Amino acid sequence: MKDSSKRITLKSLIEKEEELINSKDYKGALSNANLIVSKFPKNVYGYKSLLKIKTNNFEKYVNQEELKEIKKYYEMAFNLSKKNDKVHLKESFDSYLYDLKEV
Repeated sequence: MKDSSKRITLKSLIEKEEELINSKDYKGALSNANLIVSKFPKNVYGYKSLLKIKTNNFEKYVNQEELKEIKKYYEMAFNLSKKNDKVHLKESFDSYLYDLKEV
């Protein structure tokens, strides 16, 4: 019989991710988000988290090389999002890209 206390669930990873991001522990959040993506690659949450982490919640300006990586996370998040969530995600990301052009 498996020990359920050692089983990693998506719910527990998401809860941990929210705590890490809220406390601005982006290094810990990055590690946790990568775990979410590797264990649950068809779940949008890991990719949205990577977007938030790599951009410090859309407040950090990045260079072109980092932007390429961020765009990949955005594409994955967009493709996995529900229809209603796509609009908000696109608006947030487009606004971020616009701000980057202003710098």
